[in-house]
Amino acid sequence: MINTVSQNYKKDNPFDLVSKRPQQSDSYWLQSQNTIQNPDIVEINNKEEKKLSIPKIQILTPEEARKTNNAKLIGLSIAGAIVLTAAGIFFVLKGGPKGISKGFKKLQNHLEYKVQQSKLNNMSDTPLNRFYVYMIGKLDKFQHRSEAINNYTSLKDSAFKKIMYLSKPSRYLHQVTTRLFEKIGRQAVVNAYKKSEKSFNLARDMAAGTSMKAFSRKAGEIVEINGVKKTRIQWLEHLLKMDDDLAKSYEKYFGEESRSSRYLRIKKSAKELEEHFKDLKTFWSADLVRSFMAEDAIGAEKTAIQKLVRGHRKDISYSLKDFHIDTDKMIIQMTHSISHNDIAKINMLRNIRQSIYKYIQSGTNDGKIRKEILSGADCFRAEIAKAIKDNSMDKEVATNLLENITELRGMVVNFKSGKVEEMLDIYKKLLPESDYKTVEKFYREGVKNLDKSIKIETDDFISKVRDLALGSAPTDVLTILGGLGTLGYYLGKSKDSDERVSISLKYGFPAIAGLGVSLYGNAKLYAGTKAMALGIGSSIIIGKIGNFLDKKLKEYQQSKRGLPPNTETLAKTKKDNKVA
Repeated sequence: MINTVSQNYKKDNPFDLVSKRPQQSDSYWLQSQNTIQNPDIVEINNKEEKKLSIPKIQILTPEEARKTNNAKLIGLSIAGAIVLTAAGIFFVLKGGPKGISKGFKKLQNHLEYKVQQSKLNNMSDTPLNRFYVYMIGKLDKFQHRSEAINNYTSLKDSAFKKIMYLSKPSRYLHQVTTRLFEKIGRQAVVNAYKKSEKSFNLARDMAAGTSMKAFSRKAGEIVEINGVKKTRIQWLEHLLKMDDDLAKSYEKYFGEESRSSRYLRIKKSAKELEEHFKDLKTFWSADLVRSFMAEDAIGAEKTAIQKLVRGHRKDISYSLKDFHIDTDKMIIQMTHSISHNDIAKINMLRNIRQSIYKYIQSGTNDGKIRKEILSGADCFRAEIAKAIKDNSMDKEVATNLLENITELRGMVVNFKSGKVEEMLDIYKKLLPESDYKTVEKFYREGVKNLDKSIKIETDDFISKVRDLALGSAPTDVLTILGGLGTLGYYLGKSKDSDERVSISLKYGFPAIAGLGVSLYGNAKLYAGTKAMALGIGSSIIIGKIGNFLDKKLKEYQQSKRGLPPNTETLAKTKKDNKVA
């Protein structure tokens, strides 16, 4: 009676899946379209399918890729080989990034600040501080070891320089390359200062335009600022004169003449460095594994130039925030030299620090607080002098403390706002708050760019000249030559000239160009990440151009052979994509 099964069955009947075929030859079959499956099983199956659908990434050497007959894989493998070869040469010849030691130093300084701050807050003997002290010791060792790695680079650069100086052609090539890299770096300094100058000029124009708009209806109104009464338009004229004075000071401190003077000092220091390491035996000392010898050799002159330029910056811009940072840094430095058991001296520094904070909060207008700071500094100086007399403190440490407290006292006595701050103080009392914020933003941008320019000149460029003096430029060029050699080697194994041209345009030249742009960015004193990003961007752009030229070249070759356009190219592209 199976053939007369009733249609009035329940929905959960196991025979749901059975239905009658329309043909009479066969009686029943299972419906595939209405199959009911366990949801958990479906989910597991979907996950398995997703896993299977994820493409496996394979890293192939050019030889392995060539066996696939896939032009895209061959090109990518050759580009990878170029980059790896160049990176290997760069690492071997340059010794790794110098930023590692700077990173350790920055973290070490941060922990040191935490410890000294806790000491000033009378919280020095805590588990957290003991951990900080432990980490500082470890970081100090790591930092010195990471700096010492750079001696390996300096030694190789100097040795390579000696080899190139053995013949006149190679010596000339070395000198030309060095001058080129130095010229690029120096131009980066010039460009940075020009950018900050443009920022100040833009701020001047913005401030003048905003003021004229704001004074349009109140130009003749009398306004008193710091005890002086003038009309708004007279104050604007006064501000324009102050801005002219700012421009003159900028030219005096950061113009061509001033920069040239500092450049000659840098070159003199570099020449002395070159002579010092002329004999490679100089490297064989205990300092080889302790610190960066080349940096130590020019350290004093580098610090002197930085101090000089920071003084110029103070005349251009010096705010209460800058004053607070400088004085606090000085107090932390003095605290470092004093044992946490010397409670009397720690308390003196704590009181001075608290008074400076109150002084800043008052806007440096409170003469009483100022006297408290100076009185506290005098008492501390007398205490240190007494310690020297009693031999209760190391003489060298005590002498440094006397110099530091005298410098701190001078900071308070001679504090003076920079030209930018004096102008902003007047603008704040003349303009509506929203307009003042706009003007302040433009001037602060100028100061920010100036600080970047100072860092480029007094840190990045001096470091670049230091490396060039020891012979680093040709080893940079070898990175590119190594990449070109790798490209030439693997292209020589191509099956025909068409494949060589295609791989060069689409993969080889973009990889070489990316390396070249990265090294050029390094020569222009860009940060490592910025130089790398420029290199990657250049590779992508040139790769797009190479793909376009390769396509057009193939179309031209096909037209010469009498083939329809794109026929052969399309077939190869489909084949490559299928294999990839």
